Formats: sequence, C-alpha cells, structure tokens
Amino acid sequence: MQKIKNICDMNKKLRNFALLAFIVLPTMLFAQGQGNVIGYAGGWTAPPTAAQLDRVTHIMLMEWRANADGTLRNLYPHSGQVGGWLRSFVAAAHAKNVKVSMVISGNNTNSSIHIATQDANRANFVANIVNFVMANNLDGVDIDWEFPRGDTEWKQCMSLLEDLRAAMPDKRISIAIGADSPEPQFNNHFNMTDRSIVQERIWNAVDAIHLMTYGMQGVTRPVRWHTHADVTASKATMDRWADFGYGQPGFCRTKLIMGCAFYGLTTATALPGIPYRDGGGVGCDTPETLKQKVDYCFDNGFGGVMIWELSYDKNIHTTPDLLSAVWDATQARIGASNIVEQPTIAATQIYPNPAAAKLYVIRATQEPADYTIYNSTGQIVLQGILQANAPINVSSLSNGVYFMKVSGETLKVIIAK
Repeated sequence: MQKIKNICDMNKKLRNFALLAFIVLPTMLFAQGQGNVIGYAGGWTAPPTAAQLDRVTHIMLMEWRANADGTLRNLYPHSGQVGGWLRSFVAAAHAKNVKVSMVISGNNTNSSIHIATQDANRANFVANIVNFVMANNLDGVDIDWEFPRGDTEWKQCMSLLEDLRAAMPDKRISIAIGADSPEPQFNNHFNMTDRSIVQERIWNAVDAIHLMTYGMQGVTRPVRWHTHADVTASKATMDRWADFGYGQPGFCRTKLIMGCAFYGLTTATALPGIPYRDGGGVGCDTPETLKQKVDYCFDNGFGGVMIWELSYDKNIHTTPDLLSAVWDATQARIGASNIVEQPTIAATQIYPNPAAAKLYVIRATQEPADYTIYNSTGQIVLQGILQANAPINVSSLSNGVYFMKVSGETLKVIIAK
C-alpha cells in the first residue's frame, strides 16, 4: 500500500475534486492526510533500519540546535548525521516513499532558540534552516522547542513557523507541543496568558502539530493521566485541541497527530524512562493501546500518530514489535476502505463513518444547508442546518444504517457506538 500523502486542505481539494472523475477512497479523509506514522529517530543511536523505514511515512531526525546568531549545529556529529551520510539516508528513505525532516530542538540550556528567533536574528536562522533543508534534499523541519515560555517566546515561535512556511511553501513544517490541554487555566508546557497567539496563527503556518501525549505522569486536570501515555487522556487531549482550532484560519483536524510512547517509567510517577526493548516499565504503549490510538485518529479525522522513539522498540532489524503494531493497525484501516471506481466524486463527504457521537460534513461550499437523516425505513430521525464545518450531534441515534440528504446528495451513514 502506497503511503498516504499529508494533504490537509480538505475544502480546497473537494472544490477541485468535485469537478473530476477519479478513483477515490470511499472515506475521503484517507486521501486527505490520515494514516501518517511518524517516527522520531535519535542521533544518539543507529539510524532507522530498513525494516523500520518499511513501517513509517515520516522520519523526524534528531537533532539540530540553534546558536544565538541563528546558525545551526548538529548535536551528534559523531553519529555521522552530516554530509554524505545524511544525503544517503534521505535517498534511502525516499526510495521507500518516506519523508525525512530535520528536528531543531531547544529543550535545555545548550540551545539558544529563544535568542535565534528574536527579530534581530530570525531571518538568519530561517535562512540557515532553508539552506540546510535544500542542500540535503530534506522534506521539512520539525520545531521541538520544549517549550516557549510566556507570550513573548510563543510570539517568536509563531513568527518562526510563519517565516519557515513563507520560505518553504512546499516543505513540511511541523511542531512538537506538550500534551497539555489548551485551556487557559492549565499552564505547564503550553503556558501563556494570551491563547490567541497560537490559536489564530498556528494552523496556517504548519502542516502538523505533534502532540506529545506521553510524559504526562502526575497530571490530573482537566483530565487524569492514569499512566504517562494514558489512552483515554490522549484522546481527550486530541479532542480539546480540535475544539481549540475549530473555526480558525487554516484549521484542519488532520494537522493534529497523537503521540505514542515506546517507553515506560520506573514507577507511575518517576523518571527515567525504560525502553520497550528493556521491559517497557510503567505505562509503555502496547500493541493493544497503539491500535486504540490509531483507530481513534481514523475515527475522528486526525492525521495519525507519532512515536517517541524508534530505537526503543524490539526486533528493529526484522519485525519491530511496537512499530509493526502501529503500521498493521494503520494498514488495516486503509485496506478496509477498498479502493473503488466512481463515475464522479461526490461534492459532499462525511466522517467519521461509522460515527458514534459526532458527524462532520465536508462540502465544496461553506454556505449553510439543510440536512435530513432517515432510518432504513425512511423515517426522519434527525434534521437541521449545516453551518460551515460544525459537527452534527448523532449521539441520540441507535446503532444501524441511516441515510443523509444534503445539497441534493444522499449519503449512507453508519452509527456504531
């Protein structure tokens, strides 16, 4: 199965696709940025193996850091993450249709990213990033600041992302953000007084937000993390970020990526982490929890999952345990769609389908439209007016097959709770 391209602007694509005859996936979102499997690869260990490259769509290569003047330095030059090795690795990844981004981190005192992104230095910083990406045929850059502090640094971060987008419109721009819910009363990784700094600017600037839904041990509000990578809390975080972005310029649910932990803790609340290959410790994701995370992302229109960190897995040269669980769960959802031929592409698409509580309707126009949902006997069970991309609450419907009429089309809806 060819890996899914990370394309997010659903409305724009639908406006174009509605005029064409084409071969499509019945659930349009599979072709609009779902199914991503994004692996972070640390420079302190060997690079991803061929077996790992067979099971990812993107590699985030750790790591580069910023000097105060906006120049870059590689943190692990001894591992060969420079020069000919990097270009060879990128070529090998591209041969498997895997995208490679460089990761610029800022998570300790050895980074000067908070200075490099100031107005006096940012242009030079961006130019150095662009030059490095282009020279090494990279597919993008991931900003792993960890974490801006206060309104000033978050403004600098948004300006950095916007400048990178302007300089590299065809490259993948992503950012890793702590898994705190974006409500203003909960300040940890995501600490600022003016949430609009991020809420209004980030969606047009990035292709993906990698939410680090792990390392959250001890957090109890607004939801309790029973383990550091708790599945239920991870789902709640994704939903809160989707609500945070709804209605904002450039927002798309497929830009949100859920984190997966290939490590556990020595105890439920203590560090350091224990890689899965060494026993996993407390709270390490398992094949079962990974499938739950993959399925939730598919069912709710999110872009996929990302992994910290690939080398923590077992059997990485043959059949990586945890990565295979992620990949197989992803391919099962893609494969279950069964590519079919349609004489034309419907101008209206719905997701998730099956749905449980919310149903989203993506149309070629943002104009309000009446909708009616019928049960299998033709009885009206729900009706109302669609407003842009606002969801329809279908929680009152029982499990079964229904039919929705909207904008002159009839669409099958499956409710499964």
